[in-house]
Amino acid sequence: MATRASPGGARPSLYSPSTVLRDYRGHDGFIQPGRRLTVDFHVEALNLVIEYDEDQHFGKARQLTLESYPDNP
Repeated sequence: MATRASPGGARPSLYSPSTVLRDYRGHDGFIQPGRRLTVDFHVEALNLVIEYDEDQHFGKARQLTLESYPDNP
C-alpha cells in the first residue's frame, strides 16, 4: 500500500486536510467552531448541505485537499 509524504514528517494518518489547507493558505482563520459558511443549498430540517462543484472548487487548494486523504485499503 502506498503512503503519502506529509510535510514536516508527520504521519499521514495524522495529517488532515485542514492542516494541508492551513499550511497552503498561511492561516487557520477558516477553521472556527460555530462559524456559519455560505453554501449553495442548505436544508436545516435535515441538517443537509449541498455544494455544487463549480469552477471555484477546482484549484490548488482542492488538489491538496484530495491528495491529503488517506488511501482506502
